[in-house]
Amino acid sequence: GERGFTQSQAGLVIGMYGIGGALGTTAGGVLTDRWGRRPTMLTAQFGAATLMLALGFAHGYWQILVTTFLLGLFAEAVRPAFSAMMVDVVPDSDRVRAFSLNYWAINLGFALAAIGAGLAAKVDYLLLFVIDAGTTGITAIISLIFLAETRPDRPAPAAATAPAGGLGTVLRDRAFVTYLLISLGTIAVIMQHMSTLPIAMTADGLSAATFGWVVAVNGVLIVLGQLFIPKLIEGRDHAELVPLARRRLSRHQTRRLDGPGQSRQRAEEDVEHDLIARHAHARVAR
Repeated sequence: GERGFTQSQAGLVIGMYGIGGALGTTAGGVLTDRWGRRPTMLTAQFGAATLMLALGFAHGYWQILVTTFLLGLFAEAVRPAFSAMMVDVVPDSDRVRAFSLNYWAINLGFALAAIGAGLAAKVDYLLLFVIDAGTTGITAIISLIFLAETRPDRPAPAAATAPAGGLGTVLRDRAFVTYLLISLGTIAVIMQHMSTLPIAMTADGLSAATFGWVVAVNGVLIVLGQLFIPKLIEGRDHAELVPLARRRLSRHQTRRLDGPGQSRQRAEEDVEHDLIARHAHARVAR
């Protein structure tokens, strides 16, 4: 690459973002409950904008590793706060629809960003970091001006015999821990499109712009699929749809790099199963 790092070093950088993101999501959830939705969101967004800009100017390998870890920590900490805020303000009867629309907006933004990032990379890679930091900063300013705290008032202290809440309670839930481990394995396969796929495409002589167009296909198809997938799974047993869709998704993801020219086909195959699984998750959670 431009900095002269090996593929293994690049993979470690991506891994550092994942480690930071895992810790950030956990810390963000705790802070969202104890500190509040709005302050957690603002701290994470302003911190992520600053760190994204710093990462663009980092040159030493250790600088990049540390900055990437901190970026993952702050960038992913906003997710629990945002999800909790949606639960606070959206009535239960509209919650599945609200999360579906949010997922639709995320993938629309993902598709546009992937294409734009590929084109910006042709000009200067630093431009990617500057634009990303700028849009994150603008989002933080919008949150600062227009979003109010939504955390409900704390309930009265429960009786001494009631079980205490917290991470300890969650981690003692065997069913939930099993679900987490299964999700971990699934995500480890899915996220290869952010690590293995760009390396494979670069080895085939494909440009960063081409990678942007390829990954955008997934987002575009999800945006279109949102129009009919909810009706497709309506009335079905969503607890059965989740493992079925995840199993088929994992199978297609592991075959995604079968050969040149198949990335678009794999993306089209993935999207149907990903949509079904996510909608089924939303129904089960409800």
